[in-house]
Amino acid sequence: MKNSIEISNISKHYTKSPITYKRFDSIFSDLLNWSWKREKPDVHIALDDINLKVSIGESVGIIGRNGAGKSTLLKLISGVSRPTNGCIKVSGRISSLLEVGTGFHPELSARENIFLNGVLLGMSRAEIRSKFDDIVSYAGLENFIDTPVKKFSSGMYVRLGFSIAVQLDSDILILDEVLAVGDMGFQKQCFDTISGIMGSKSRTILFVSHNLATVSEICHRSVLLDEGQLVADGKTSDVISVYRDNGGYKSFVEFKETASCEHCLLTYAALVVDDKIIEGIVEKEASCYVTIEFEVVNSVVNVLPFVGLYNSSGILVWVDKMHAVKEKKANVGINKVAVKLPTVDLLPGEYDVEIGLGIPAASQFLGLDTLIFQKDALRLILVESKPLSLDKSFGVIPGVLSARGEWSFL
Repeated sequence: MKNSIEISNISKHYTKSPITYKRFDSIFSDLLNWSWKREKPDVHIALDDINLKVSIGESVGIIGRNGAGKSTLLKLISGVSRPTNGCIKVSGRISSLLEVGTGFHPELSARENIFLNGVLLGMSRAEIRSKFDDIVSYAGLENFIDTPVKKFSSGMYVRLGFSIAVQLDSDILILDEVLAVGDMGFQKQCFDTISGIMGSKSRTILFVSHNLATVSEICHRSVLLDEGQLVADGKTSDVISVYRDNGGYKSFVEFKETASCEHCLLTYAALVVDDKIIEGIVEKEASCYVTIEFEVVNSVVNVLPFVGLYNSSGILVWVDKMHAVKEKKANVGINKVAVKLPTVDLLPGEYDVEIGLGIPAASQFLGLDTLIFQKDALRLILVESKPLSLDKSFGVIPGVLSARGEWSFL
């Protein structure tokens, strides 16, 4: 089968150049003491020797931790950025939805940006006009079509961008976390459209998401990136297993001296299921606990531990502090506590676990004056307990929670 994308030995390097401000006399001194000796620049390797082939009509998921190089790879394929080394061959037109606002001129109206994107895809004005009404209707922006897009909200940006990406005639569709943005109606539109494209096998799809369940539903094949390297390529379920084994999760941490203060210190924390530290992905219906060991140095203060969960977008979706447990409180010395996480009410995906210690203070966040705070102490990956079968009448569940309400006729 003919390939729509061929990536050969691609690398992308960035030079770290900190901004410095100097006084005039400092600059003058540098000129007087000029040296031809140059220091070796500090280079960050975003991608390192990537090789990948994608066939026409194939849907490929790209997964990995934040900073693994996923978005950088999509930008290289889209032509937004150029590789430092290597070669990329693309057959056909590319339509991409990367970061919010990418591909739009803020001073131009939505109408003008639609024509601009069409021209960049190589379409004639007549071709764009034939698609124009469908794009506007799909995006639901009929009342804002002549408004400069700089006045759009992020949701309006994404609706217009996705509409342009899927409605204009392109051979390759590149999507970066598109199902993580927008309202419920837009989420359903996105999923139904992607499903239709997959069914027709007419276009190649590259899909990046931290929601592993969605990747499993949309893509039969996936690749895993880690620290700029391609670690795995194959069946999505197998690649997710490699992601699990490769440290996509972080289930245990021993704290160092930085996690201490004059009143207390954190010793360790762990993610536990069935009294065992987890060794990979956690099913939503499993009873998952965070266990924390900490030491109280003196009895002057009432030390309370707290735990929070951040999703892949950096949003705090849940936080709780320790409440009264049979009128007990932390004693001087070593204490060990556990809190059950509300995993059944969370969407599948990757979560960073924050852990901290505080003392009561009514006017502060959570009613605590924070003494110790460790934001990314642990990392949890949640998946559906059963193979995901999305309710087509509802689409992909939006938001940050999967809790269902109790409905009844009155």
